[in-house]
Amino acid sequence: MQAEHAQLHALLVKANEHSARTETDSYQTAKKLEGRIAELSFWKQAASEKMQVREKENLSLKAKVAELIKLMDQLSAGGLFFWGGSPGFISEE
Repeated sequence: MQAEHAQLHALLVKANEHSARTETDSYQTAKKLEGRIAELSFWKQAASEKMQVREKENLSLKAKVAELIKLMDQLSAGGLFFWGGSPGFISEE
């Protein structure tokens, strides 16, 4: 009976040690993952902000291209003339 008791005690000690190791490993893994999530969240936010800036630039450039196309259409249709001394275009209308 005493040998059985000692054997059960040894099994309980091993199980407790294994449980403690598993808990420690799980805690360390969770902390590493928290750090990785924070890092990825930072980079996601940075990329999102860059994308918003690029979208604004893109819209601005599209507007400028549309303006230049309209100006070229007016020039080719003869609706605008460039007077050499002035810095801009003067409409004939």
